[in-house]
Amino acid sequence: MAALEAFIGGAEQELNLENLQLACEHITSPGRLETLRTGPAIIADAAHNPAGIEASAEALKESFGLDKLVLVVGILQEKDVRAMLAALYTQYGDLASDICLTQSVSPRAVPAEELRLMAADAGFRDEDLHSTERLDEAIDWAVSRVDEDGATVTGGVLITGSVTLVERLAPCWVQRTTVSERTPDGQAPLTDQGPAGVEARADAPPRSVKTLFASSVLCLEACLMLFFGLTAWGLNQHYWYAWWLLAYSGLIAVLLVLTCGLLRRPSGTRSAGSCSS
Repeated sequence: MAALEAFIGGAEQELNLENLQLACEHITSPGRLETLRTGPAIIADAAHNPAGIEASAEALKESFGLDKLVLVVGILQEKDVRAMLAALYTQYGDLASDICLTQSVSPRAVPAEELRLMAADAGFRDEDLHSTERLDEAIDWAVSRVDEDGATVTGGVLITGSVTLVERLAPCWVQRTTVSERTPDGQAPLTDQGPAGVEARADAPPRSVKTLFASSVLCLEACLMLFFGLTAWGLNQHYWYAWWLLAYSGLIAVLLVLTCGLLRRPSGTRSAGSCSS
């Protein structure tokens, strides 16, 4: 704050308290105790060392008031894996009833099953452990464990252990339901509507103006190509190459239309397996 005051007012003018409060209300830190969803709460924190885990645990306990927590953990090989798991056990041993070990797409990720064995060595009970290589399956499993208690407890899911794990959450975080359904906090869910094997976010942002303009130009070029092809064929149909001209122009027109369709594809779409390892 002192640096900001020095920058704006030469250290002689105090910041407006209301403006400062308004600015703080809109500050976001993606991947740092980030609430992705509520009902149940899905929280992402990219803590990737023991100190980070301890700090995020203190903040989570203070801010969220959860009665039950399910952990989803993925860690990279170069980290102090055993110390991190020990910190998770120390901080969440009483709160976390279940823990799912998974892995990110990074080749440096500790395999999920190997991580499960190390978690058992850290003190977690073997019956509370689950492992899967796919992040989307890990999230589904964690949410199902929280939902088992229904409305009797305030439960949540914490996804932590690696930046490379948290960064994969963007296409995975909302429960897959139909377009007409909404999560309890009013956020738009992922839907299975659309081409087979593709899931699109209901609140996916529109394509940029430049992209829409480019696709429109491609459509116009396709029409022109087909027009010129038909014209060339009409003027030269008694020559042997006329049919080749028509076929070539038709093929180019089809390719332009297909390219236009790809450009206009919603930007929130993803392949069904993009959350997996």
